[in-house]
Amino acid sequence: IYGTCDSKVYYQNTSQFATNLRTVLSVVNDTSSSNYSGSYSLPYPTNVTQSAYATYECRRDVLIEECHACVLKSLNAYCTNDGTRHAELVFSGMTTMFRGCYFRYSNRVNYLQALATDVLTTRYESCDTAPVAALQAGVLPALAYLRTIAPNQTGFFASVAVVDVNNVYPTVYALAQCLSFLSSAECAQCLDRTPMTNCSAPLSTYTDL
Repeated sequence: IYGTCDSKVYYQNTSQFATNLRTVLSVVNDTSSSNYSGSYSLPYPTNVTQSAYATYECRRDVLIEECHACVLKSLNAYCTNDGTRHAELVFSGMTTMFRGCYFRYSNRVNYLQALATDVLTTRYESCDTAPVAALQAGVLPALAYLRTIAPNQTGFFASVAVVDVNNVYPTVYALAQCLSFLSSAECAQCLDRTPMTNCSAPLSTYTDL
């Protein structure tokens, strides 16, 4: 869905930062863990630029095995200048977002504060295949519920199924999840920015901020 490098700064694979990063990533890639999120750090007091920090978060509706697989995929998504992997170099910071998980590492202690907030990726499927007014009658209540409930739930995750007892519109299923290092207010602000649609009646919509 999304991937970015923090800067054009590389480290040698033999550097202290690369060593610390490998240690941190080995903890992140612990397949025996039952955690859907985690943050890890390995400070290096004598040279702060050699410190390594990493965090990951998976969607709460996926299996833990799917979470591990998604994080592993993220770990293998290295940034390079020319689109090919340089085995001798390690990038100073990276952010990746796949359909099931989010992952970020950096050598900066405030790396979460530097997270880009202007990223917006939206994908629609099966547009214009349902009556607009009927479908939106289910979508609007679903989104309103998620925007109210998710910021106040553990893990900032909520899901809902809106059923029309009169069978006028189809059942609408929706879920929302914010990254756990955000505050409740930041989660609510993010959900408020989420657009509902730019096609008249999407049957399936994914939005990533």
